[in-house]
Amino acid sequence: MVTLVLVCLIAFAVVFTSLRAYLSQQAQYDAVVDQIEEARATSTALEEELELWEDEDYVRAQVRERLGYVMPGETSYVVVGAEQFEDGAQGEVGGGREDQDLPWYTTLQDSARAAGHGEERSEEQDG
Repeated sequence: MVTLVLVCLIAFAVVFTSLRAYLSQQAQYDAVVDQIEEARATSTALEEELELWEDEDYVRAQVRERLGYVMPGETSYVVVGAEQFEDGAQGEVGGGREDQDLPWYTTLQDSARAAGHGEERSEEQDG
């Protein structure tokens, strides 16, 4: 009886360690498969975006939208204060827009103005 119990304990120890290693490897395999699927999805999305950037009309539209460029001979109009009436923000001053929604040149102008005001304040404090 003691021999049978001892053999069962040894068999259980061998099977348990092997089973634990198998389950651990299976979990690692599943994680790697998930990472591969995510990489494929990202790759597909980037390939689609690359195809968009190969289209000249898309590039022109992005340059117009992001940088505010216009084609030679065209006239660009910027409506001052239009952000107050966009996104249903009528009546609010400033419209609640964030810096990331503004064109790059507006951010540059604001930065230059803020830098100019900082120098005036420091001169007032020194004088």
